[in-house]
Amino acid sequence: MNRASLKHRLTALFLGPDTSRHKAIGLTLVVSLLYLFHTCLTIVAVHSDHAWPGLGHWLEACLLFGAVFFYGMLRSGLSRHLRDPDMFLAQLLYCIFAACIAYLTVDIRLRGVVLAVLPVVLLPGQFTLTPRALRLVSHVSVSALALAVTLDWLIHPQQMDVVADMAQWAFACVIIVASSWVAQRVSELRLKLTSERESLSSVLDEVQVIAAHDPLTGLINRRRMQELLHNEWIRKDRLRQTTTLVMLDLDHFKRINDEYGHHAGDEVLRNFAELASQTLRQFDVLARWGGEEFLLMYPGTKPEQALIALERMYQRLRAASLLPTYPDVRITCSAGVSCALPGEPYEQAIERADQALYRAKTSGRDRIEVLVPTCLPNPVT
Repeated sequence: MNRASLKHRLTALFLGPDTSRHKAIGLTLVVSLLYLFHTCLTIVAVHSDHAWPGLGHWLEACLLFGAVFFYGMLRSGLSRHLRDPDMFLAQLLYCIFAACIAYLTVDIRLRGVVLAVLPVVLLPGQFTLTPRALRLVSHVSVSALALAVTLDWLIHPQQMDVVADMAQWAFACVIIVASSWVAQRVSELRLKLTSERESLSSVLDEVQVIAAHDPLTGLINRRRMQELLHNEWIRKDRLRQTTTLVMLDLDHFKRINDEYGHHAGDEVLRNFAELASQTLRQFDVLARWGGEEFLLMYPGTKPEQALIALERMYQRLRAASLLPTYPDVRITCSAGVSCALPGEPYEQAIERADQALYRAKTSGRDRIEVLVPTCLPNPVT
């Protein structure tokens, strides 16, 4: 087994198959290992008379519970149903609770070590929690520590040193508040950068949509259609399928612009694009190729099958009015149909479709002409 395979297996074993949760589970696993480490330290402290045995056993149970519970919740997926599926806030609050138990457990010589843990608790939160949640954690830390000091006076009245304990508590509070302030600023910056990145991503998506579509008809433009043709030609050659192309052109369109104005011409183009799109299948593609020309692609479709769909389009076109402001104006369309030989570039298929369109124009317009390679089986003419 090589190193990469071993790493993959260990990752799947400890972090699970869901890669989107590896960060949260990994952080929880590290914290769980720290719980186990501090459990060992507590056991040593109790046996060396540096911790009170009664609370020491409670602390050991608390640390072991935290190590198993949070890792188990995330690793099993049970936390998915919670409001905070990564349980970051809950884990931080639990760490504060465990630190306060530890403060009550160890003797006065080791309390400085325990107090040093509380500011560290805030550090992971700056990358996961909101500033509001971090303020909550800092308030809970200060309040919980004050409660721990008070309980220590009640449990060990003979060791009570009000001045020293209050000075120690005040110093810890200053460190906690300062750490919280820094963590909140980092969290605010993180949220701001995330928001700006999402806004930029949204703008880029809009730009890509605009760059790929014709602003007048809403259809994809020539450049985007060429990209789709390239991908479709690779797919059809791999699967040995036939893809049919149709070049469409509105008849006497210049006359519409000259007699009724360019606004009327724009209306005709928009209405034609909408009507033609309604007759397409989900995987058919219609693009504005230029001016009053449109290119239609029927993936995985033979020319004789495409003719059936085109006839359906023509029936709707003849029954509709593409210029509602002048309902008596009849607008027709000519079409040229072709496909490509295996391994032949799509440009040659487009050229034949254009030749077929020219034949339709010279033969009287408002008709469909088909021009396919003669070496295809059962060519349509």
